[in-house]
Amino acid sequence: GVPTRTISWQALPGPISGGTGNTTVFTFTNPGSYSIVATGTDVCSNTTSAQVVVNVAPIPVPNAGSTKSLTCISNPTIINGSGGTTYTWSGPGGFNSNLQNPNVTLPGIYTLSVNNGSCNSTSPATVQVVTNTTAPSVTTAVTSSLSCTILTTQISFTSSASPSSFTTTGPGVTAGSSTTLVTVNLGGTYNYSVTDPSNGCIRTGTVAVIQNTTAPSVTATPAGSLNCITLTTQISITSNTSPVTYTTNGPGVVSGSTTSLVTVNSGGTYNFSVTGTANGCVRTGTV
Repeated sequence: GVPTRTISWQALPGPISGGTGNTTVFTFTNPGSYSIVATGTDVCSNTTSAQVVVNVAPIPVPNAGSTKSLTCISNPTIINGSGGTTYTWSGPGGFNSNLQNPNVTLPGIYTLSVNNGSCNSTSPATVQVVTNTTAPSVTTAVTSSLSCTILTTQISFTSSASPSSFTTTGPGVTAGSSTTLVTVNLGGTYNYSVTDPSNGCIRTGTVAVIQNTTAPSVTATPAGSLNCITLTTQISITSNTSPVTYTTNGPGVVSGSTTSLVTVNSGGTYNFSVTGTANGCVRTGTV
């Protein structure tokens, strides 16, 4: 009769035992190239063997990269995949792509599966896309109004984003147009823009600088003429602005030269100046 054979199986390197019998199942935990050896032994202890090489491909592991942001200057943004030779993305809004590094326009969670030409990934990778389109909050302040004595003032800016870049334009910018402290010498409306470089978002606005350079309106009236009977008279000076200071000089000032009622005892031309206390502006005239 035909001798009965017993078959034993091994996978090398290892060795990894596969048991005995006409068929067997090997479980490989690591990728690589393995030689499968089958050895048959008959009752007479005669042995024969056969060998076949099996290549075990690795299971690909997808990598979807780090969190990405949709910003004022980066929309769409690119999500980056790796770990395979073919890629399958899915995401919010019915998003699907087979590109390795697709563009996306919606925030949310994007899922990546890959294939390496032999095996599919068993666990997907995910990446979050967030929205970052908030413009910086900006606070402005004007040091003081412009007047006849205050010829320049400053506009200061503070931003919730640090660092920020600044631009200010307007009728009288003399210095600092790209800084947080802008010097101006004219009243009016100034336009500013503040940019957060981390997301490119811009806050714009206006700030008003007040300029008060109006001199007081003044009326000067003498009470009467001087003669041999009327030896003194008064000059009355009135202003529509309050408070003000007065100065009057001339050939016969007797008293009140710094008041609104000046006593004089000589005819002639008298010079007056009236200064607005609030803005330092001066109205001059003669009577």
